[in-house]
Amino acid sequence: MPTGPIRQKKLKDSIEHHVREEEGKFFDAAKQLFIDEEAQAMAEAFEQLKPKIREGNIVQSTVDLIANLMPPRFAAPFREMTSNQ
Repeated sequence: MPTGPIRQKKLKDSIEHHVREEEGKFFDAAKQLFIDEEAQAMAEAFEQLKPKIREGNIVQSTVDLIANLMPPRFAAPFREMTSNQ
């Protein structure tokens, strides 16, 4: 079994691969749901949050973060849907 830096690289690669797969699914679904203005507003909100996320100043779940970026018409149903899982 690999140790040290080799194990860390394999874990990092595995996580990055999984994130890319999930991002693809998420963005494909989002393209079908959101109008252009909503998508643009979400992108701008996320860009504003990036520095805070990198600094570690935001303490909230991923679901809350995503819901906070969503247009209001989707946020409450999204929270309800994800709270039932």
